[in-house]
Amino acid sequence: PHYPRSKWKCGNGGIVSGNVIRKPSYGNFTAIVDCGFNLMFASLMELRKEHGLVLFCQLDVTSRYGKEPAATLLVDNMLEEMNKPFVPVGPQRAVYLGDEKNESILKRMGMQYSKGSADNLWYLNNAQVVLLGANPVPASQYGKLKKFLENRTVVALPGAPLELLPGNLKTGVKPVFRAALPKNDPLFAGITEADLYFREAQNLPVLTSMPDWMVATEPALFAKLDRVSTATVVLNLAPDMVKVFWGPEKVMRVWSAVFNNMNLGLGKDLKLFTASKSRHNTLKFRFGKAELENAALKLDPENTGTPADTEGFVPVKLGIPWEDQGFTQKNPHYSPVNPPKRMVPRPYDGYAWYRCTVKIPASWKNYTVRLTGGPVDDCDWTYFNGRLIGKTTLENNADSYAALRNYVIPADAVKFGEENTLMIRVFDRWGGGGVVGPLYVVAEDSASADAWSPYIDGLDFYDVDAFHNW
Repeated sequence: PHYPRSKWKCGNGGIVSGNVIRKPSYGNFTAIVDCGFNLMFASLMELRKEHGLVLFCQLDVTSRYGKEPAATLLVDNMLEEMNKPFVPVGPQRAVYLGDEKNESILKRMGMQYSKGSADNLWYLNNAQVVLLGANPVPASQYGKLKKFLENRTVVALPGAPLELLPGNLKTGVKPVFRAALPKNDPLFAGITEADLYFREAQNLPVLTSMPDWMVATEPALFAKLDRVSTATVVLNLAPDMVKVFWGPEKVMRVWSAVFNNMNLGLGKDLKLFTASKSRHNTLKFRFGKAELENAALKLDPENTGTPADTEGFVPVKLGIPWEDQGFTQKNPHYSPVNPPKRMVPRPYDGYAWYRCTVKIPASWKNYTVRLTGGPVDDCDWTYFNGRLIGKTTLENNADSYAALRNYVIPADAVKFGEENTLMIRVFDRWGGGGVVGPLYVVAEDSASADAWSPYIDGLDFYDVDAFHNW
C-alpha cells in the first residue's frame, strides 16, 4: 500500500490497506501481514496481552465485505479464529544475569524478569529461561554457573561467555550487509528478510564455530541449538552495532520477535488506546501554546553576564540569526577555533544573552509546561525566572547547533497567570548564531509524560509518515 500521508488516496481501487501500522519495536506483537517500504509496516497484527489477544486489522475490508471474495473470506476467518476458546498461558519465568548495558535494553523492552547475581546462583533454580549477558559472574565462578545452566534454556545476549554453553560455540567478526533466515523455524516467526538487510556491509559478530544441526541465520547473527527439553539461543547482534538508517530498529524487532516466540513477557507497562498521545505514542497532545514576547539581545564579549541582568538589551526577532539583524561586530575576546576551511567569517561570535517574557495561563497549573523549539546556534543555557531549566552544549551534543530544544519547566518555577522571564545564554563558535528557530512554551498532559511506547526512541517525522494512533 501507499504511504497514506504522502500520496493521495482517490478511492479504494487497488489499495488493500489505506492506513497501516508501523511495526512495533517492543512488545508481544506478531506481524501477520507485512507491507510498506522495507516491510516496516503491518496491516494485520496480533498482540498477546495478559489474558487475551488483540487483533489489529488495517486492511480495507469494511466496505468490501460481502462484495469481494477475498475480503469476505478474510473477515470470516478472523472472526472464526477469534471465536475459538483461548487458554491464556502466562509468560515463562526469566532471570537475568549480566551487564548493565544488556539489562538496559531489556528494561526498555518492558521485559518481565528477575535479577540474578553471583551471590544467589541458587535463584536460577526458579527460572525457566536464563538471560545471560556479559560478565555474569567472576571468572572464578564460571564452573559453578556452567553446571547451573546445563539443564536450562539460555538466551545468550551480546558479550555473554559462550564457553559456559554447550556446542563449542565461538564468535568472530565478518562483513555483513544482509542475512538469510532459516526456513520454517518457529523461533524466527514474524521476522522478515528485510529485518536482516542493512543496506551496506558492516563488520558484525557472527558464530564461526557451532554444531551442524544448529539452526541459524546465514551468516549466524542469531542462532538456536535445540536440546532434549531445553534450548540455547544466541543473539550476537545488539541494536547499537548496526550503524545505518533503521538498523537499530530492525535489530530491536528481531530481539522482540524472538522473545515473543519464546513466550517471554514484554511491554509490561504498555497501555493501548490512550487518547493523550499520538504518532506511535511518542508525541504528546499540546493543550496550549504561549508565544515568547519582548525578545531582546545583549552581546556579552567578556562572558560576564548573569541571568539577573536587565540592562543593555536591544529588541530582536527570535528565529533569525543575530548577524542577519545587524550584530556583526568582531569580538575582541574570542577567536573561532578550527573553523571549517571554506567558511566565510560571520561575526559576531562568542557569548550573548536573550531576554524574553511569556505569560503562562493560570489554567495550565495541572499540565506539564515545556519550552520547545529552536534550534539555538551553537549552545545554550536556559533560565526560567532565574532557574536553569536546561542546557544543550557541544559537550553533551556534538550537533547542538541543529538540535531542537525540549526543556521541562518545573511547576514551582512558573508564575501561573502572570508574566514570566526567560533568559537564554548563547555561545556561537562561528558562522550564524543565536536562536535561529521558533521557540514556544507549551502545555502537555502530565499524566502521559512517562507512558511506555512500543517504539524505539528518536523516530523522526519521516519515519512516522504512515501511523496509527494507539
